[in-house]
Amino acid sequence: GGFAAAKLPAAHFASSRLFFRHRRTLLLSLITSSMLIEGAGLAAPHPAAKVGAVFASAFLSSFLWGCMLTYLEGRVTTERHVALATLCLIYAGNASRGAGSAFLSAGV
Repeated sequence: GGFAAAKLPAAHFASSRLFFRHRRTLLLSLITSSMLIEGAGLAAPHPAAKVGAVFASAFLSSFLWGCMLTYLEGRVTTERHVALATLCLIYAGNASRGAGSAFLSAGV
């Protein structure tokens, strides 16, 4: 849902003049907003709020890879930074699935 809905807006945003002028600030804002929306939403008591928060977080998260690549491109060390970011994302996915499994097993 959220990932698919955001592809066109994300491509437009990542190639915008606004993003190029304020890349670091906007990228950090996207990361922080996605994290806070999902965290707050999952703590909400109503199932609809939880679903909405996950959708909104996924919507913002789908901007991250393209925006991060746009931020890193054109540097001497671009390839190393992209390789490191890819490695971190692979392990972050595994870590989040492991943590989620542990929480579910614990009954949280």
